[in-house]
Amino acid sequence: MIDMIGKEVKFKDKYDRVLEGIVVNDNYTLPYGGPIVDGKVTDLEGLVQVKHYETTMNIGWMNVIIEKSQIIECNNC
Repeated sequence: MIDMIGKEVKFKDKYDRVLEGIVVNDNYTLPYGGPIVDGKVTDLEGLVQVKHYETTMNIGWMNVIIEKSQIIECNNC
């Protein structure tokens, strides 16, 4: 696995917009985000946390959680 922390990436969000950001965590675990197994909600592992500047309504910097498959391009990875 290539260390992507601090790298600039282009990714597609759930609305198919191509966005840019900087990887903050390349092995993020979303608590209680996985499937229900034996009546218990599991964690969703192996995600990427990206710091992204959102220009809509001057929102500014925000962290976005994506799957690695959503990354289109990674500079210097």
